[in-house]
Amino acid sequence: MAVYCLKDGLLPLTLEGTDFHNRIGYHDFEGPSLEVDERSRLVAALGNNVALVLRNHGLLTVGETVDSAFLRMYRLILACQVQMQVMMSGQAFTRLSDDILEKSAQRHEWFFRIGPGGSSVGHGELDFSAVMRLMAKIDPSYQT
Repeated sequence: MAVYCLKDGLLPLTLEGTDFHNRIGYHDFEGPSLEVDERSRLVAALGNNVALVLRNHGLLTVGETVDSAFLRMYRLILACQVQMQVMMSGQAFTRLSDDILEKSAQRHEWFFRIGPGGSSVGHGELDFSAVMRLMAKIDPSYQT
């Protein structure tokens, strides 16, 4: 929650953070979402990005599949957690160059399209399946 309250939002400080370099939109908080016309503003804020920060509210990710959107959300949350830990340390942090950020983001996009190791397994499929198995092990009642 802390990152989406920050003026600068997500900083690409980690590998996971670079996934979203120039690929994340921001939507200002409008209060509890009760107005249908906010939909068009949300869509405009998302644009062609893969993630959206709902300022002072939450995070949203999209993907070609649920698995893909799940993995993006996991990586976005991880990037946010690490960013806050770094900021709370009070130490100066290293900023990556725009060239490195873009190169990393492009490689991650390629990985999302191709899949792990060039396999036919979709990006996030293995991760999402593992979480679903864990959930079933902890409490299978969600399946009913």
